[in-house]
Amino acid sequence: MARASILTLLSLDEWAATLGISPWELNSMKFPGNKSAQCKDVFQQYQWQNDHLSREEVAQVIADAESMIADQLLYWPAPKYFEDEVVPYPRPHQRELYGFAGTPRGEWKTVGLKWHKVISGGVFNRSALGTISGSDLTASDLDADGVKETFTATITNAAIGSITDPNEIGLYFAAANRHGEDISETWRIRPVRVSISGNTATITGHRALLVNPVPEFQVDPQELVATDDANYVTSVECYRAFTDSTATESAPYQGVAIWKNDPTCTQDCTFSLKELCLGQHDNDQGQVFASFGSSSTWPFTTREPDRLQVNYVAGLPRENGKIQADMARCIAYLSVSLLAHEKCGCDRTNRIMAKWREPITRFVDNSAKAAAYASASNPFPVTQGGLWAWSRVKVWKHVEIVSL
Repeated sequence: MARASILTLLSLDEWAATLGISPWELNSMKFPGNKSAQCKDVFQQYQWQNDHLSREEVAQVIADAESMIADQLLYWPAPKYFEDEVVPYPRPHQRELYGFAGTPRGEWKTVGLKWHKVISGGVFNRSALGTISGSDLTASDLDADGVKETFTATITNAAIGSITDPNEIGLYFAAANRHGEDISETWRIRPVRVSISGNTATITGHRALLVNPVPEFQVDPQELVATDDANYVTSVECYRAFTDSTATESAPYQGVAIWKNDPTCTQDCTFSLKELCLGQHDNDQGQVFASFGSSSTWPFTTREPDRLQVNYVAGLPRENGKIQADMARCIAYLSVSLLAHEKCGCDRTNRIMAKWREPITRFVDNSAKAAAYASASNPFPVTQGGLWAWSRVKVWKHVEIVSL
């Protein structure tokens, strides 16, 4: 799998698929078929390994593009976790009063979180389902072209039977293939397709996702042969990756309400905590109910908390485990326009990148559209990729403002 130390919402393999770049090329493999002799160079892991584009550079601009889009829309292109966000608790209209965490209608008060499209309170968690290897991890040639480009991983575990969302099942590189690193989402193999039948999960994907990442850390890495089975990992680890919304005193995963022990304290203050739950209100606009039990259970029964410290997941929901298509294109095209240079070696890949990196100015295009865009107040680079992304994002942003 094309991976990087920078975690992105749009995986590198989805980025390549969106742009029309070969998954073999992205994953350091020589294309296993007839192709122009011009296309010999592949992506490597780091900038310093060869004189052409690296996966680390690509991941950085993807992350930058995602952040730029989120800043405009006030929501992220896909679900993202946020921890320990500090939110002031709404005070009564009469500031000298303390209140009892309710509205005149008897509802819990709502609080506004930084990011919109809130999905739920909670933190990211992971539980092991087992290791997949041997006959449970196979490669196949479904289109009979002589290349085994599809992998299938199968695992049976009683815990799988209780999983209602197949996208919670994730594959990760095994410890032996993680170059000495602990497990993290940067080692998750994606995108994959998951189906569940009873206690058995079947995961399929492009075989390039299983390229062994260890050789990619070498000082002088070479092109890998796609038809050589030795270049692929022989085992993967399977986990349930999910939002843990537990809200107990011992595991306050949705966050806590915080009281000053002395309301008049201004320095070296001490605090008391109570676990809280986030409820549905106007989640699309980042407004959620915040509840933390009856006042009799509060650390101080006569006054509301001073603030909340919230954990939640928010963002545009995925479709079948992937970022929505138009959003994926926005990220991909905008990210290419942020690259410092194009890729050396493959003319076709360079042509793709050159298109989206092309600057838009009235000097190269005298159309009214180009002049207006070049002089307009916009947050994205004045490139073909920036124009394409902004033409979508500004509409989504307008809809978001109108809905307020």
